[in-house]
Amino acid sequence: MTAPMPDVRWLAVSALLGATAAVVGWITPIAASIAIIAGFALAGLYWRSQRHADTPLTRSPQAITMAFGPLVFGLWAAVSLIAIHHTLAQRWPAATDLVDVQGHVVDLPDRSPARLRFRFKAGPPNDLLWLSWYQPPFDVKAGDCLELRVRQRDLRGLANVGGFDYEAWLFRQRFAARASVVEGERCAPQNWTVDRWRDRMGQRLADGLGQRSGVAVVRALLVGDRRGFDDAMWNTLRRTGVGHLVAISGLHIGLVAGLGFWLGSWAWRRSARLCLLWPAPLAGGVAAVVIAGLYATAAGWSVSTQRAWLMVAMLVWALTSPMRPPLGRVLAVAVLVLLLLDPLAPMDPGFWLSVGAVALIAWMLQGRSRAGSLSLLLRLQVGLSLGLAPIALFWFGETSISGVLLNLVLVPLSTLIVPATLLLGLAASVLPGVFGPLLAVLAEALTTGMDWLTWVGDQSWSRAIASPNAVLALAAVLGSLCLLAPWKQHWRAMGVLLWLPLILTSPKYPDAGAWVDVLDVGQGTSVLVRTRNHSLLYDAGPAYRSGFDTGEAVIIPTLRAEGLRRLDRLVISHGDTDHSGGAEAIGRAFPAAERWGYGGRPCLAGDSWMWDGVRFEWMHPASTSVDGNNASCVLRIETGGGASMLLTGDIEAIAERALIERVGRRLRSDVLLVSHHGSAGASTTEFLDHVQPTVALAPAGWRNRWQFPRVAVRDRLAHRGVALAVTGESGQIRIALPEHGDAALIWRYRQRYQRPWRAADGTAQAS
Repeated sequence: MTAPMPDVRWLAVSALLGATAAVVGWITPIAASIAIIAGFALAGLYWRSQRHADTPLTRSPQAITMAFGPLVFGLWAAVSLIAIHHTLAQRWPAATDLVDVQGHVVDLPDRSPARLRFRFKAGPPNDLLWLSWYQPPFDVKAGDCLELRVRQRDLRGLANVGGFDYEAWLFRQRFAARASVVEGERCAPQNWTVDRWRDRMGQRLADGLGQRSGVAVVRALLVGDRRGFDDAMWNTLRRTGVGHLVAISGLHIGLVAGLGFWLGSWAWRRSARLCLLWPAPLAGGVAAVVIAGLYATAAGWSVSTQRAWLMVAMLVWALTSPMRPPLGRVLAVAVLVLLLLDPLAPMDPGFWLSVGAVALIAWMLQGRSRAGSLSLLLRLQVGLSLGLAPIALFWFGETSISGVLLNLVLVPLSTLIVPATLLLGLAASVLPGVFGPLLAVLAEALTTGMDWLTWVGDQSWSRAIASPNAVLALAAVLGSLCLLAPWKQHWRAMGVLLWLPLILTSPKYPDAGAWVDVLDVGQGTSVLVRTRNHSLLYDAGPAYRSGFDTGEAVIIPTLRAEGLRRLDRLVISHGDTDHSGGAEAIGRAFPAAERWGYGGRPCLAGDSWMWDGVRFEWMHPASTSVDGNNASCVLRIETGGGASMLLTGDIEAIAERALIERVGRRLRSDVLLVSHHGSAGASTTEFLDHVQPTVALAPAGWRNRWQFPRVAVRDRLAHRGVALAVTGESGQIRIALPEHGDAALIWRYRQRYQRPWRAADGTAQAS
């Protein structure tokens, strides 16, 4: 008797675990090799055992899966490790030299008043570059052939516990280098490409309909052009949980596939001869896959659209195939194909959300085919929101509570809006005088809808905020499966228990003393101080003309990741934008925070307070008449056991001398936040002799143009045996000021959270 085939669902789980373990650095090449060898051995033992055992248990798909699971795990881990090594090998060596390149612009350039950013395929050997061009002398469009002189920059981003992982994104996109364009000119014209057509269509819509939010939605739905979305719109879509409705995904491609299926089967049924040759549903399925593929291509054929098209194609095959395979097995095959085509897919949150959504639908449809359409729709929508919430919280730090009700309304509306946008957009491109006004009416209606969504997103009750670790998120996902499964009531109670650790997650505070985190905000300062029951943020990082605000993009996500739901005090040491740029965003996120320093209550020398046995004292300025860098609020923190730290802002030699004259030995501190990011005019010899730190922290950007901290400052610290850590080199840095004992450097982010694609701690190289 022939042994049955393995259960493909559990093989897909094994492959997914192997690929995930590789991309997050949980498994090494040696460990993957051991898993492969052990898998072959276990599979061999299984097949050999079939000669002596013929029981249903040993010949069941589950038994075969257990035998082959380790082998599949090891193989996919090895494939992912090879993909990681290959991607890293394609990167250009780190340098800051000028390089001449020639190639073509791929995808849509991202235009803003300050700069132009675009993907550039430089060849040979067709390396993909991520380029920034400040004030280009001519309009750059998709498909343009360019000859450029570029200055290479590191594939390096800010490194903190929370926030967007820029380095992971650069790696995931497989960029060989990142650079700034110094000068350039056009070369031979590029032939027609889909991206060139998308660029022209998106610009034509913007010119004809304006820059309203509804027009941005039309551009996104029609050609996948999301350049019209500003930060405020993205925040609205994220907070309301409807961002998937404007990013071309499985929903849109599924709707287009449904339209293609209906058109294909309807046209096929017009001919009796064709129906005798081939069943109409099968012809409709082919039409659905082809039309969905054309739409995905018109939307840019990005990784997400490729994934969505493949999922839809597999679903169409399952529905039209005479075998009618179960949806769960179809999903498993799709996952295996996705991982084979893209072993780095587990690094993409969209992969987990799309696969998770289909898996949840398959899970909830078990044994519920008799449910009415409305009740089934409600059950599916609530179940998807519940099941995907832990994934969204893990990746983005927040999820929408209002999204359940909003999606109940907007998802059905999408079945009308998406086809209407496509048909009107195509018609308006042929007959703009006839269909253009109708498209404008649709855009105006979408603008009104975006305004309403903005109001909903601004309400505090509309979203949940948390940043669970992988274990808590996985437990909550398993809890959702228990709650949504057609099982007995006690299993649903188990689901509630699995959700409780995520719901009851408490903020992270020290049991005694204080924790001090110097955040990596580039060339700027932001320091989080926590005692047992209180928190203080010293400075809010920089904001730039490009619109990038570290308060919104870095500091707030980090505070959320640390579990902070409130901020007791926000201190802005002085008015320079590298210290105050993110204050407005932080003030909106934590409106109850008491404002001190610039824009708030003055921090005059001599004022002090106690939090949980920790003393905080302002050391400078002595009056409000000081201005500039020397007006910086200087804060000294000391625990009951004597561990201490001095936060100095941007004070320079004049203020340092004034501090020495006024407080003298009271400056003594274990840890020093280096003045003015390590400029040569601060951290003077006399000042260091009075502070006598054992650890110094410099909030300075990686390879910043001022070369902070300067060599002179590094030498002064090294001469005194002071350990120096720089945020641009090490990422976020945490210091412990214990209740008893000396202050200690707990960890540096790049050392603690090493990943294959993340730049290593640069302290050793820089020192």
